[in-house]
Amino acid sequence: VLFRSRLAQVRSSQWCRCRETAELAFGQYQDWPALNSFFGDYSTEKAQTRQVLEFAATRPASGNVMLVTHQVNISAAMGVYPSQGEIIAGRWRDGRLQAEFRFGAER
Repeated sequence: VLFRSRLAQVRSSQWCRCRETAELAFGQYQDWPALNSFFGDYSTEKAQTRQVLEFAATRPASGNVMLVTHQVNISAAMGVYPSQGEIIAGRWRDGRLQAEFRFGAER
């Protein structure tokens, strides 16, 4: 396990790279189809993004949650464009999911 924090849960896209990242970094995860990439089929973008935003808006304030997903999903939900391998910590505030801080590997 690479990341040690107080995580109430870890949810991951069902794509193998996300699953592997979740397993290696956090030791456990739950598949969540709402986090699957819609890059190849944008017809599911609105429904998937709505599920993620509803989850963020209604989850309990206690305990951190890690979502392991793809650039298109992050951009749709947060309005930011992540770099490859970048981690973006967000918070539900003022009726939207906002990026609080970002960090990634040095190149």
